[in-house]
Amino acid sequence: MSMKHSLLHLLAGLFLLAGAANAVEADFSKDAPENLFEGAAVAPQGDGAISLPARLETRAFPVEASKKYRLEITAKVDGPFVVEDNERAHILTLQTHLHRLTATYQVVFLDSKGMEIKGENLRGFFLSNQRRQYTFVFCTPENAASVRVCFESNGKAAQIASFKLVEEADEGTINPNPDFRYGELSYSGWQPTRNGRLYTRPDGKTVFEAGYGGASPLFPLNESKKYRVSAVGKGGSINIQYYDKEGKMFQGRFLMRPAETGAETELTPPPGTKRGRIVMFKGVILESFKVVEAK
Repeated sequence: MSMKHSLLHLLAGLFLLAGAANAVEADFSKDAPENLFEGAAVAPQGDGAISLPARLETRAFPVEASKKYRLEITAKVDGPFVVEDNERAHILTLQTHLHRLTATYQVVFLDSKGMEIKGENLRGFFLSNQRRQYTFVFCTPENAASVRVCFESNGKAAQIASFKLVEEADEGTINPNPDFRYGELSYSGWQPTRNGRLYTRPDGKTVFEAGYGGASPLFPLNESKKYRVSAVGKGGSINIQYYDKEGKMFQGRFLMRPAETGAETELTPPPGTKRGRIVMFKGVILESFKVVEAK
């Protein structure tokens, strides 16, 4: 192991949770870990949170390639541009480049040489004046060795109360956030278009309205395996795109149409596949989309 990787593992070890490997946790109501952020001394305020500066980066923490992780951030943002006071705040934020109308965070992957892995779109935003938990579940690329989280205030007064990064083993699927269980402000890489968004129905269920052509986050696939895919929802069609080890999309095809009673199919990825993504057309609304290994 290189000296650089030894240092990364040492830093991550400072935040190990009892009984959980490769876990990072900070609760700013209790302490201010000195080694959590890169080149910044950040002190909690009297209310047990840190004020977000213009830009703040965590140190790089080691991760395993092609694995699923869960990032949890408890935060709030002040001002009138929040979901409690502006009914258009959510949709306007989604339609703005890099979500810059409000405070944001980004998951950045690094390879074994410490170089950023391009082509990932893992961004989230804070949009409530109430302190709430934002959850982002993601799958690491095949060449990922570490990950960092980058925060930007974008001129907003935002506070972070806690931070947690841990391996995710409870979703029961290969793809992240399969049933939108984390609420309408936690996208986990799901990307709507036009007026699409996550929204919570009166019955309390959060669903994904894709817009004209929304997409899922990338998830691992293996060319030698068969997968079972299911979709509960309604609307147009769902296609799948296959990506190679370089992160390039090399093949795509029609996959299925969702059904309110549930639709199911199987797929075997073509040779060279390392990851997949679904894209949706013509007004798909999903209650869930799940990918599991076929038995």
